[in-house]
Order: sequence, then C-alpha cells, then structure tokens
Amino acid sequence: PHTLPPAMSRIYVGNLDERATERELEDEFGRYGRIHYTWVARKPPGFAFIDFEDPRDAEDAVRKLDDASASSSLAPTAASIHPP
Repeated sequence: PHTLPPAMSRIYVGNLDERATERELEDEFGRYGRIHYTWVARKPPGFAFIDFEDPRDAEDAVRKLDDASASSSLAPTAASIHPP
C-alpha cells in the first residue's frame, strides 16, 4: 500500500466518470497545490485518491470542488479528506 509522509493529506474523489485518468485529475486538482500521488480506481471504477504534499492544499481542493469547472470526463461531485 502507498503510505503518506506525516505532513501530507489524502482526499477521496467520488462519482468520477469511468474514463477519468490520473492525468486529468492531476490537471484539475493540481491548481490547489503540489500533488504527491494519484490513484484512480478501475475495478470498480468511479473514484480516486489524491495525495497532496500540504494538508492545507487538500482542504482547499475539497472546499473549492463545487466552484471548479471539471471536464466532462471528470465531473466529480464528492470529495473529502481521507485519513491515510
């Protein structure tokens, strides 16, 4: 399993289109801060975990998700801080 250094924060992103890619998520969420690691579920599809280097960036990403304009293949509608 992928483990996080203590200062990092992981967010859960749900309700993703099954075609969403790691690159698309990094492009969309990278605007909030440096991303350390992204994992996109494939079996079953529809969710991902994104590890930010700074916990404040993860909080910003979750808080601003509703204001972000996602591409049609992303369309995330749920995000939350997830303990590693």
